[in-house]
Amino acid sequence: MIRAGNYTYLRRTLRRDPCRAEAFSESDIEDYVQAISRPGALTAGINYYRALLRGGPWGLRQVLRRIDAPVLVIWGEHDPYLGVELAAPDPTWVPHARVEYLPDAGHWVQNDRPEQVNALLLDFLNSPLPRVSG
Repeated sequence: MIRAGNYTYLRRTLRRDPCRAEAFSESDIEDYVQAISRPGALTAGINYYRALLRGGPWGLRQVLRRIDAPVLVIWGEHDPYLGVELAAPDPTWVPHARVEYLPDAGHWVQNDRPEQVNALLLDFLNSPLPRVSG
């Protein structure tokens, strides 16, 4: 489906779904199409999701490990693919997570709101590390 019509679905998605109309230039879209059309690139991306789902929820639980490092999640509230309920990690597994919701961003949050994302990343990276018991 993704390859059909010279990647029509991908092109349409990158034009239609960002919250900011100029999030992707035509040149950006062509770069994405060129990258995903390289031999093995699309299969590798799809295999990432296949591996994540292998064995159902129990298979995933067997490979999950607690993350005791600080984690920043930046989430667009208008993501047409992933709901906001998926943004906040379970504190059992990720106890030091900070979630920032951007009300004016979608799935491609870094393209919709690059200045906000950069500011959040810089703030996170320059913050002192929390004390982690372990």
